Amino acid sequence: MKELWDYLDEVSKSGVKQRSVDLYRRDLGLFGLFLLKKKKKGFCEAMRDDIEEYLSQRKAERSGSAYYSSFTRIRAFYESLVKKGVIAENPAGSIKDVYASSLKGSGSK
Repeated sequence: MKELWDYLDEVSKSGVKQRSVDLYRRDLGLFGLFLLKKKKKGFCEAMRDDIEEYLSQRKAERSGSAYYSSFTRIRAFYESLVKKGVIAENPAGSIKDVYASSLKGSGSK
């Protein structure tokens, strides 16, 4: 979870509004809980399939734009871990087009 707190600190210091930081905290926290339920020890153990499963569950609960924003935050978090050398590859990076295209025009649950 250290990775999460470090990332949230970076987001906070980047000058974004507190509301945005809160949304990152919420979305990444919920994803972290999902991973714990799957017996993953942390964010670095997540695989593409884990992210897709989580997003599938969340998609039923959220509007298209809120769902896509949540996915974007997860993808950005993993991109940060790649840039820092914590993980070699962004497990969310290869699914961005699949979800973006499925959301176009949906706008609702």
